[in-house]
Amino acid sequence: MPQILDRFDVNKTLVDIIEYAKHEILLISPYIKLNQHLKISLRKHADKKDFRLIIVYGKNDEDNRMSLSENDLTFFKTFQNVEVRYHHRLHAKLYANDFDCLITSMNLHTYSMNENIEVGILIKMNLMRDFACMLTSSISNSLESQTRNFAEYVIRKSQLHFSQHVNKEKHLFGLITTYGEKVIDKNKKRTGFCIRTGGDIPYNPQHPYSGEAYHSWAKWKNENYKERYCHGCGKETITSMAKPLCIDCLFEKQ
Repeated sequence: MPQILDRFDVNKTLVDIIEYAKHEILLISPYIKLNQHLKISLRKHADKKDFRLIIVYGKNDEDNRMSLSENDLTFFKTFQNVEVRYHHRLHAKLYANDFDCLITSMNLHTYSMNENIEVGILIKMNLMRDFACMLTSSISNSLESQTRNFAEYVIRKSQLHFSQHVNKEKHLFGLITTYGEKVIDKNKKRTGFCIRTGGDIPYNPQHPYSGEAYHSWAKWKNENYKERYCHGCGKETITSMAKPLCIDCLFEKQ
């Protein structure tokens, strides 16, 4: 049965979800700033080759480093199997392991954990198991099933910024598993380039100019005015406010 949690119980439950995870952790929070206690708890799983970590963060479309710092992103990259995802409209907060799911008002952020009055609800479940099982389950309309659906929806709609996994090989009819090296599947740069000057700026195709270049462009606001650089990779090519990405970067984005 779901439990309502106050601020102190929310903090304790979050730590427990991380501490007692067996194979998977899902952390959905618009803002992420890890304190040392959370890092210590998470670090226990970092070297496990059969453990998966999924992070979804959001907000600050113009510079999403304000929502997830390079320091915390680097920390997440130490995990053997990890996905880091982003959605600019994310406001939900949900934290889950193999058994429990915490839906709460609290961001995965030091300030929220220490200063805010927060509330949460704890659901006993197996959130991360195969989502397809709910199709044949008699509890397809239960709170557990609805939560699984929501989590899957957020993951599916978010943009994959970084992903890596450990290669696995099965032997003796699947009875023995061996692990190889970590393989980076995707490592999307969060730094973009001004399409007029080529200088480094936050990645945001809706605002592909530096401040000075934007003020110059804004005098005429011609969205098809030809610029010199790709906002995604920085290489010299014909771009514009309407089309700030080269063909290669546009294809990668899709």
